[in-house]
Amino acid sequence: MTAIAPSRPADVLAGLAALLPEMERSLGEPVTRISLNIDDWSLPHPRRLNLGHPVRLGWFHTVAPGTVTFGHGSGPRTTLHVPITEVPS
Repeated sequence: MTAIAPSRPADVLAGLAALLPEMERSLGEPVTRISLNIDDWSLPHPRRLNLGHPVRLGWFHTVAPGTVTFGHGSGPRTTLHVPITEVPS
């Protein structure tokens, strides 16, 4: 599993880009939505990611800390535990 560091926003996008193909294989369809806990990541919180097709990013206080949820519309979702590691300044 890819660890994504909370204090480096570019890394969250790179980490999601790396996970996306595997999540799409797992779900059997393109991922169109990713939900993350807003408090796990530093600003900015981008709303969209384009990796060949648009993916909406949702930042919520209600998503369990340390998890990322991948889904397609109202179809099935897959939630992963993502270890949050501190990045030295």
